[in-house]
Amino acid sequence: MLLSEIIKKNLADLSDDEKSFVTSHFAELDEETKKKFNEIKPEEKKEIQFKEGDACKMQDGSAGKMKMVGGKMICMSEDIDKSVKMSEEDLKKLNEQASQGVMAMSEIKRMKLSEKIKVLVYSETNKGGKLPATLSDKITNFVVTLSEDQEKAFFEIVGGLPSAKLFTELGDSALEGNDAGTAPKGVNQNSFELDKKAKELMKANDKLTYESALIMAETELSKK
Repeated sequence: MLLSEIIKKNLADLSDDEKSFVTSHFAELDEETKKKFNEIKPEEKKEIQFKEGDACKMQDGSAGKMKMVGGKMICMSEDIDKSVKMSEEDLKKLNEQASQGVMAMSEIKRMKLSEKIKVLVYSETNKGGKLPATLSDKITNFVVTLSEDQEKAFFEIVGGLPSAKLFTELGDSALEGNDAGTAPKGVNQNSFELDKKAKELMKANDKLTYESALIMAETELSKK
């Protein structure tokens, strides 16, 4: 269709398609032609002015409220609006839950590390241990602060150490002809004194395990 040809006709002579065509192109007509076809002039759409908080309807027919978003007034679901406005109480609970989650993960990490370190600690049932039982808790507290790479490096280093040779591994025969206050050759003097004190405590209390006696011995010797 050519608009210039259609507008030469009278309104009564136009077909429905031609009338629709003129209506859709009405803004392009001059004032005189607009008056000629005024009866099929398109309706002017009135823009409704909303304020924030005004009631409105969503496309699905549900109730909503007008809200300013990005400089435009938009009809938003009341449910969404409520979820956005989180109360201070809800926020506090959320933060507490997050904090508890971090604490829980930290405790799980500590438990796992404690088990790994236990394998490396010398005891009567773990003669191949590389670390003294008295340092078990201190080592755990230290390793838990390390990054993943640092933790890996730590266990690699400790894993490469020779087994801890406390005096009990040498047997009583190692004391023959040896000064009771001096460690045998090849035995660390501190380990010797720690072992000696632990045995004294075990003789005084036959219910003490060697590990417990070592911890008590270290405490007593540190006071001197």
